[in-house]
Amino acid sequence: MSATKTAAPRTRKRPGSGAPSTNMSFDYRTAAKAAKIPSAALRSLESEAFREFPGDPMLMELHVLRAVKAYGERRHRSRG
Repeated sequence: MSATKTAAPRTRKRPGSGAPSTNMSFDYRTAAKAAKIPSAALRSLESEAFREFPGDPMLMELHVLRAVKAYGERRHRSRG
C-alpha cells in the first residue's frame, strides 16, 4: 500500500501580523527595506491594500509593491 502525500493548503496571514508570509507572490517587504520605508508606513500600506482587495492576496501584494516602488523612486529623485 503506498501512501500519498497531500500538499499543505496555501494559507496567508493578514498583512502586518508581524510574521513574514512564505507564500508571497510579490516580495514587497524586501523592496520596502531597500527603499527605507518605515515599518509603520509599510503596515499602513498593507492595511489599506488588504481592505481594498480582501479576497485577492496577490492583487493586494502587487498594489503594495507598486506603492513601495513609487515611494522609492520619488525619494531617489528628490535627492537629485
